Amino acid sequence: MRMSPQVPRTAKELIQGSGERDLEWIFREYGEEPRARKIAQAIVRARGEPGSDILESTRALGDFVERLIGRHGRTHPATRVFQALRIAVNSELENLKKFLGVFDKYLGSGARCAVISFHSLEDRLVKRDFKAKA
Repeated sequence: MRMSPQVPRTAKELIQGSGERDLEWIFREYGEEPRARKIAQAIVRARGEPGSDILESTRALGDFVERLIGRHGRTHPATRVFQALRIAVNSELENLKKFLGVFDKYLGSGARCAVISFHSLEDRLVKRDFKAKA
């Protein structure tokens, strides 16, 4: 999930080192996951069980989340959980905020900037920043 080996913490380390409330916050804020509390509680409970392998691979964690909340529709139930973990591990929103704080200093007069966002969290940050600078 890390975008670079220089990122100090893996998703596994993040999950192992975070409490239930922190995991819930990550899943809710970064993944916009409505069942964040249920998933966080189950992960904390399962990671403490002897022989638990839910953190040994992304497949194991994905299967765990799927068993927990079931599959409805075409999107895998762990998609938002993995999005949240990726955003947290890579500090994606913090890096976007840093970029938004400085990019205009590098543009020439009359230049334009296009930002491609992949989800509503990024989209909101970019829209607010551009509106404030208009």
